[in-house]
Amino acid sequence: ELLFDHIASCLAEFVLQNQVDDEVLPLGFTFSFPVKQEGLAKGRLAQWTKGFKCPGVEGEDVVELLQAAIARRGDLSIDVCAILNDTTGTLMSCAWKQPKCRIGLILGTGTNACYLEKESKVGTLDRSGEDQTPGNDIIINTEWGA
Repeated sequence: ELLFDHIASCLAEFVLQNQVDDEVLPLGFTFSFPVKQEGLAKGRLAQWTKGFKCPGVEGEDVVELLQAAIARRGDLSIDVCAILNDTTGTLMSCAWKQPKCRIGLILGTGTNACYLEKESKVGTLDRSGEDQTPGNDIIINTEWGA
């Protein structure tokens, strides 16, 4: 709880400093730890890595924990609309300017990579109730360093 309360506090400081406290802000949440992603804005921490150890987080939905910390403050209007790993964020930010970008790579306190794959080649997706347009790409996060 303390970790996410601290993150919410940092968000509040950012919102005030940038004078955007009068609007609902959508937030993309980069969480640089192995997560079992269950939806666009739902991901359970698989395990802490890189020397981190905060009790009560492993196995929990980190988006839910952050939203709860934001709600506890009562002074923030932030909607966590997506969770992503640093590798996917790297790929997406590059692809925004360079549409041919297909790989994200992180070399830091840990290493990881992700790549674009055709959805049709991924047999582990449950796409019931979602757009199933043929030819869509999906980002595969390898979590090779976890």
